[in-house]
Amino acid sequence: MATKKHWFKKLKESAFALVAIAVATGLSFGLDALGVGPESILLVYLLPILAIAIVCHSIIYSIVASIVIVLLFNFCFTNPRYSFAMDDPGLYISLAVFFLVSTVLYIETRSTHKEIERRRENEKRLNVLGNFSAFLLEEREPKEIFDMMAKGLTDYFQIPPTILSAEEVPAFLESHPSEQNLGDAIRYCLKQPPRRVWGEPIFLVTE
Repeated sequence: MATKKHWFKKLKESAFALVAIAVATGLSFGLDALGVGPESILLVYLLPILAIAIVCHSIIYSIVASIVIVLLFNFCFTNPRYSFAMDDPGLYISLAVFFLVSTVLYIETRSTHKEIERRRENEKRLNVLGNFSAFLLEEREPKEIFDMMAKGLTDYFQIPPTILSAEEVPAFLESHPSEQNLGDAIRYCLKQPPRRVWGEPIFLVTE
């Protein structure tokens, strides 16, 4: 499931990048028909670069988009038309500046995006901890506490946990032959690499 979501996300980002470049190209043809110079048209292509940097989470998209845009601009809007040759040396400088500006835009946008994600993550943590703290202000039964813990874990990690009582541990360990007792089970779990696949169940062992 996680792999499908990953590839679906990549597909959406790729489609967005292609659409952004196509829209900018259409707008550039319109400006070209109005007699706007190629240097000004090149600025239009900064818009899809900025949009791709905001929406797409990999620098590969920005790099590939920059290369595609330069080739497309050179082919469609520089003389001789519909050729990759350029008869104006000044355009080479313009293209170099375009790459530089594109890189700066990506770096600044990604930095802002990471800061926003960090704040959202902190807000999510505080919300879960706040709800659990408010829940504990009243006297609760152990089962209620663990049910609330399970709900908090599910809300935060989007992973449905399985809570095992001490009586249920032997049956659980029997179904996992690598463990012989609770101590071995704990040591075994600690040796395992962290599981980061969304939707994978986790287990809480309670006394």
